[in-house]
Amino acid sequence: MKSSILSFKQIYAIIPAAGKGERYGEPKVDASIGDKTFIKQILDTLSQTPIAGVKIVRDVETVDMLDSIKLGIKLAHNDGWNALGWLIWPVDHPLISKKTVMTLLTTFYRNPDKIVNPLYNEQRGHPIVIPVDLIIPDSNLSGGLRQVIADSAFERIDVEVPDSAVIQNINHYEDILQDV
Repeated sequence: MKSSILSFKQIYAIIPAAGKGERYGEPKVDASIGDKTFIKQILDTLSQTPIAGVKIVRDVETVDMLDSIKLGIKLAHNDGWNALGWLIWPVDHPLISKKTVMTLLTTFYRNPDKIVNPLYNEQRGHPIVIPVDLIIPDSNLSGGLRQVIADSAFERIDVEVPDSAVIQNINHYEDILQDV
């Protein structure tokens, strides 16, 4: 008999982190800001939220970020996670605040049939929360998750946040030092 906690649908995090980090100089999952790796920074932030579980997709060959997301979701399903939605948090956005994550989760819990994006200065960023029913096709799309969302019937909710880190994609070491 399954635990009652598994019957309650929750939001789980998928962290695509399989990239080699060629532009950065090392895999971003192992890169550090101060005394914390990118992944440790993300996990510390998530530990302060009601996220039910985390799948980190790393140390595997994937075609692109969308492929990593698909793998993370597949692994979560294989583990029996009863998801309401997925918080997709790319490893190259490690500086997102707890407040931003909580805002996104709260918005999604109120609108579980919509895609929730953070917005900073009219720019969409990460992490993003997607409904579990968003179908990600097996074929690789050149437009990635953005194309999957555009092709879906799901409405989007853009949530304005005061957190510039949502649009700060760290591709090079120097990006850590730059203000957005």
